This record gives sequence, C-alpha cells and structure tokens, in this order.
Amino acid sequence: MIFSSLPLPVEIIYKFPSGTWVENIAIRSNGLILAAILFTPEIYQVDPKTRTASLVAKIPAASGILDIVEIEEDVFYVAACNFSDTSITPTAGNFSVWRVDVNTLKPENTLAKVEKIVDIPQAKFLNGATLLSRKDGTLLFADSVLGSLFRVSTRSKEVKIVITDPLFGVTPNSSLKEGVNGLKLGTKGNLLFTSTNQNLLGEISINSDGTPKDKGQVLSSGIVLPDDFAVGPPTLGIFVSQNGPDQLSFVPPGGGKATVVVGAKDQPGLKGPTSAAIGKGNTKLGRGTLYVGTNGGVASYLNGSVTARGTISRIDIEKFY
Repeated sequence: MIFSSLPLPVEIIYKFPSGTWVENIAIRSNGLILAAILFTPEIYQVDPKTRTASLVAKIPAASGILDIVEIEEDVFYVAACNFSDTSITPTAGNFSVWRVDVNTLKPENTLAKVEKIVDIPQAKFLNGATLLSRKDGTLLFADSVLGSLFRVSTRSKEVKIVITDPLFGVTPNSSLKEGVNGLKLGTKGNLLFTSTNQNLLGEISINSDGTPKDKGQVLSSGIVLPDDFAVGPPTLGIFVSQNGPDQLSFVPPGGGKATVVVGAKDQPGLKGPTSAAIGKGNTKLGRGTLYVGTNGGVASYLNGSVTARGTISRIDIEKFY
C-alpha cells in the first residue's frame, strides 16, 4: 500500500470520562462498537453514528476487563481480572473468562446477561484473545507473562496451555515483562500475534486444536511496543496499535517493513492506542473505517494522576481497498 500523505487523519467519535482506559474493542454485526474497560469491569456500547455511549455489561467480582472476542453473533467472551491498583501488577489467581450475551439487551434489560465460564488460576496476565473454533466453541488467550497461549473450551470449560514459543516470551534482563499480547486467527491455519517486549508482529502455523505445527516466525520487526491490532482483507494488510509511543503502524499483506501512519508527528486523537478493529458492513462507517480504542495516554497512569480520558476514534480507510 502506498500512502499519499501521512499521518492519516484521526477523528474522535467518543471521549470517556477521566480515568477510563479502553483496553479492547469489538464490532457488533450491526456496526455498534463494544469497548472493554480495564480498571472497571464494564463494557460500553458506542454508536459511531450518534457518537453516544451506554453501559451494556458489568462483570461482578472483578476489577477490570482485558479482552473481548465474539464466538457467535452478539455473544462475546471476555477475560476479567482483579488488579489491586492501576500499576497492573500481574498475579496468578486473578483471571477468569466470562460470557456476555448482548442479545439479551432489551428495553427492559439495560444490561446484558453475563455468566462466568471458568477461572484460570494458573494465568499470570491474560491479555489478547481470539476465536479458535466457532464450531467447537474454543478460544485462545495470550498470557503475556508466561509467554504461552491458553486454549479455553466455552462448553467443557477445559483450560490447557497449547503453545509456548520463544517469540511469545520476554528477552533476558528486560524490565518490560509483557511478551505476547494481541492475537488474531488468520485465514490459512495461521495465528497472528504481537510481542510487546520483542517489538514485533509474528505468525505461527497451528492445528485445529490450537497446538503449533512449527515455531513462530517474524512478519515485521521494529514496531515499538505493539499492542492489539486489526486484520483487514488479504489485500489490505494489518494495522497495529502502539500504546507506549502513541502510534499506529501499518504492515503490508504477507509482512515486511512497518510504516507509522499515525504518530510519526503530533497527531490528536491517538493518545495511548490499545486496540483496533475494522467496521462491519459495506458503508463508510463499516468496512471503510478503522476504529481505535485508547487509554488517553499511558503516562497519566504511570505517574499516578490518572486524569487521561480514553477514546474511540475512527480513521477512514475506504480508499485503501
């Protein structure tokens, strides 16, 4: 892809109150955006047309949500966590997987029905997640500290580590203890992933049960602190959010050198990008839009002020198809 001008324009469509860290987003079939919040166990629904948001789900006995993934239409699963404070100190025994049925939203039910699926006591820091098999009802969750992937059956509630790979882990003597982060299932039996510690986007070939066929491979290196990402059609490529440097990078189909498309220069609207997703439907606000969730700037959390306001922003990608 050739970009005629950079950075790509960013438009904020909704700004949350101070202290709201949007950790991940998912797009419903009707085009509405679900935003999972890290330091409160809540999911908000954002309408990109009216630019309004409403609380649609709360996870009990948790302090936050780390990811959200859809298995069947409007039925989502989230990784819930318990953090003692905003330092995000990873601790085993604090993670669980929950089912969120957005179909249950009715005029008389302002909140969706939620149900705990399983605790994962051995997990140290569940982060990214992806659908593994819609037919089998299985998901993969990345543990950024263990450098491993858990397979979770939403039916049998079986939990098993299925992959531990060198590209998932943390390099020796590194102060950053966050390895494998974002996950997305590819179209050819491959799994795409980011490593925040190793500054890369990679892929690994997997079997239908999530076990590896081979070792992980690097698709693009030198992506500073990559977080979650959005995968478009095969001809479009991959957009990677970069929380620390306030950037968004593009990786061409098949891999190669990443291009910073937002954040190479001062650009409003992407302070602390954590997640990205392409809209649904053949409209400008559907497949023509890349939506990005942000925490408002991670520095606010690191210095303890927690004044940042997370956002949902949009970037027009219609011309790139």
